[in-house]
Amino acid sequence: MEGKKFQDLNIRLGYPCVYQHHGACEHIFCITSVDLLDSSDNLKRSAYPIISKLSRKRSKLCDICGQMDANYLVTNCALHVKDPMNLCSGCFFSFHYEKDGMTKIGSFNAYRIFSANP
Repeated sequence: MEGKKFQDLNIRLGYPCVYQHHGACEHIFCITSVDLLDSSDNLKRSAYPIISKLSRKRSKLCDICGQMDANYLVTNCALHVKDPMNLCSGCFFSFHYEKDGMTKIGSFNAYRIFSANP
């Protein structure tokens, strides 16, 4: 993209576009309108582009409570109704460990999910 200008891009208004860099890092964006500047607009180059909306990826919700974001992916558990299951920390520990938090109940594999969202 270095050295390219906006006029060099082939875009369609209202259709998603992909900006890709570092090989596999992709950013989806959509240009929804194009306007000509007039005297009432901000003429500083640093004010553009104007970002009108940012999407926030939604984390997966817990498959048990359905309220909290999932922090664990659990597989190979005979106690679950489906495999794999996404569980929040509260449901994971209350369902899979004794009250001491150290003694495992049954056999399962668990993987910690680290969210990219703040």
